[in-house]
Amino acid sequence: NLLLSITNCQKRTKLYVEGPMQTRQWVDGDGMKHFRTEIIAQNIQFVANAGGERFPPPWGEKQDSSENPGEQSDAVDAVPDEIPPMDDLPQPDEPFAYDDINPDTRN
Repeated sequence: NLLLSITNCQKRTKLYVEGPMQTRQWVDGDGMKHFRTEIIAQNIQFVANAGGERFPPPWGEKQDSSENPGEQSDAVDAVPDEIPPMDDLPQPDEPFAYDDINPDTRN
């Protein structure tokens, strides 16, 4: 499951993300303009590393442990039982305000 793979990917994991870009702007409480550019991901793929291997392997496949025969991957065991809800993300047609980005800065 691609969503689980992306949810559990580690820092420095190379991803190829494809989709339209949108830029949002807002003015904060001090009158400063801010901009945020986002990719509306329609296609996400893991990119091969220098050795030609994809990381992490597709779910259900074990990593090749030939380099470390005593170790086995527990990547499949690390999958959470529940996927966190995604319904709190703004939709492209919803109004956008500064507080939506950083709700902790409300006065």
